[in-house]
Amino acid sequence: MEIIRGNTCYFKFQRHYCGGEVITELPKKMYFTVKYDPNMDDYIFQKTLGNGIIYNEADNYYYIKIEPEDTDNLPYTSEGVNYYTDVKVITDNYKKTIIREPLEILSEVTHARNEG
Repeated sequence: MEIIRGNTCYFKFQRHYCGGEVITELPKKMYFTVKYDPNMDDYIFQKTLGNGIIYNEADNYYYIKIEPEDTDNLPYTSEGVNYYTDVKVITDNYKKTIIREPLEILSEVTHARNEG
Protein backbone atom coordinates (compact mmCIF):
# COMPACT_ATOMS: atom_id res chain seq x y z
CA MET A 1 0.00 0.00 0.00
CA GLU A 2 1.30 3.42 -0.80
CA ILE A 3 0.00 6.90 -0.04
CA ILE A 4 1.24 10.47 -0.20
CA ARG A 5 1.70 12.10 3.19
CA GLY A 6 -1.12 14.47 4.13
CA ASN A 7 -3.63 13.13 1.59
CA THR A 8 -7.04 11.56 2.15
CA CYS A 9 -6.89 7.91 1.07
CA TYR A 10 -9.23 4.94 1.03
CA PHE A 11 -8.28 1.29 1.02
CA LYS A 12 -10.89 -1.36 0.45
CA PHE A 13 -11.03 -5.11 1.05
CA GLN A 14 -13.46 -7.97 1.49
CA ARG A 15 -13.44 -10.86 3.94
CA HIS A 16 -13.75 -14.36 2.46
CA TYR A 17 -14.27 -17.89 3.72
CA CYS A 18 -11.65 -20.46 2.69
CA GLY A 19 -13.84 -21.48 -0.27
CA GLY A 20 -13.91 -17.91 -1.60
CA GLU A 21 -17.44 -16.95 -0.52
CA VAL A 22 -17.70 -13.40 0.84
CA ILE A 23 -18.27 -13.09 4.59
CA THR A 24 -21.15 -10.66 5.10
CA GLU A 25 -21.50 -11.03 8.88
CA LEU A 26 -19.93 -8.08 10.67
CA PRO A 27 -17.25 -8.92 13.22
CA LYS A 28 -17.47 -7.83 16.83
CA LYS A 29 -14.36 -5.65 16.40
CA MET A 30 -11.95 -4.73 13.63
CA TYR A 31 -8.70 -2.76 13.83
CA PHE A 32 -6.41 -1.20 11.23
CA THR A 33 -3.18 -0.32 13.04
CA VAL A 34 -0.10 1.57 11.80
CA LYS A 35 3.22 1.41 13.69
CA TYR A 36 6.87 2.34 13.26
CA ASP A 37 7.81 -1.11 14.54
CA PRO A 38 5.48 -4.10 14.92
CA ASN A 39 6.97 -4.92 18.33
CA MET A 40 6.10 -1.53 19.82
CA ASP A 41 3.06 -1.17 22.07
CA ASP A 42 2.27 2.33 20.84
CA TYR A 43 0.79 2.87 17.41
CA ILE A 44 0.97 5.92 15.15
CA PHE A 45 -2.74 5.77 14.37
CA GLN A 46 -5.49 3.20 14.49
CA LYS A 47 -8.89 2.88 12.81
CA THR A 48 -11.75 0.77 14.14
CA LEU A 49 -15.01 -0.52 12.73
CA GLY A 50 -17.34 2.48 12.80
CA ASN A 51 -14.45 4.90 13.40
CA GLY A 52 -12.42 5.00 10.20
CA ILE A 53 -13.46 1.56 8.93
CA ILE A 54 -16.85 1.43 7.22
CA TYR A 55 -18.64 -1.64 5.88
CA ASN A 56 -20.67 -1.15 2.71
CA GLU A 57 -23.46 -3.75 2.45
CA ALA A 58 -24.05 -2.90 -1.23
CA ASP A 59 -20.67 -4.26 -2.36
CA ASN A 60 -19.56 -6.17 0.79
CA TYR A 61 -16.33 -4.18 1.01
CA TYR A 62 -14.75 -2.60 4.05
CA TYR A 63 -13.33 0.87 3.46
CA ILE A 64 -10.50 2.27 5.57
CA LYS A 65 -10.24 6.05 5.46
CA ILE A 66 -6.89 7.65 6.18
CA GLU A 67 -7.25 11.35 6.94
CA PRO A 68 -4.60 14.03 6.25
CA GLU A 69 -4.05 14.55 10.00
CA ASP A 70 -3.14 10.84 10.35
CA THR A 71 0.01 11.34 8.27
CA ASP A 72 0.66 15.14 8.16
CA ASN A 73 3.48 14.99 10.72
CA LEU A 74 5.05 11.65 9.87
CA PRO A 75 8.67 11.48 8.74
CA TYR A 76 9.22 10.80 5.06
CA THR A 77 11.93 10.80 2.42
CA SER A 78 11.70 11.38 -1.33
CA GLU A 79 11.91 7.58 -1.74
CA GLY A 80 9.17 6.99 0.86
CA VAL A 81 9.16 5.51 4.36
CA ASN A 82 7.70 2.11 5.19
CA TYR A 83 5.45 1.57 8.19
CA TYR A 84 3.94 -1.64 9.53
CA THR A 85 0.19 -2.23 9.27
CA ASP A 86 -2.33 -4.96 9.84
CA VAL A 87 -6.06 -5.53 9.96
CA LYS A 88 -7.23 -7.65 12.87
CA VAL A 89 -10.75 -9.11 13.12
CA ILE A 90 -12.36 -10.28 16.36
CA THR A 91 -15.57 -12.31 16.38
CA ASP A 92 -17.19 -14.48 19.04
CA ASN A 93 -15.29 -17.48 17.62
CA TYR A 94 -11.86 -16.18 16.67
CA LYS A 95 -9.27 -13.42 16.57
CA LYS A 96 -7.40 -13.26 13.29
CA THR A 97 -5.03 -10.95 11.43
CA ILE A 98 -6.43 -10.92 7.90
CA ILE A 99 -4.09 -8.40 6.28
CA ARG A 100 -0.46 -7.60 7.04
CA GLU A 101 1.03 -5.14 4.55
CA PRO A 102 3.71 -2.48 4.63
CA LEU A 103 2.43 1.07 4.18
CA GLU A 104 4.74 3.32 2.22
CA ILE A 105 4.29 7.02 2.82
CA LEU A 106 5.65 9.11 -0.02
CA SER A 107 6.71 12.73 0.14
CA GLU A 108 4.30 15.48 -0.74
CA VAL A 109 5.10 18.64 -2.70
CA THR A 110 2.28 20.87 -1.43
CA HIS A 111 2.55 20.63 2.35
CA ALA A 112 -0.26 21.55 4.76
CA ARG A 113 1.62 24.76 5.56
CA ASN A 114 1.45 25.72 1.83
CA GLU A 115 -2.33 25.44 1.75
CA GLY A 116 -3.44 28.98 2.36
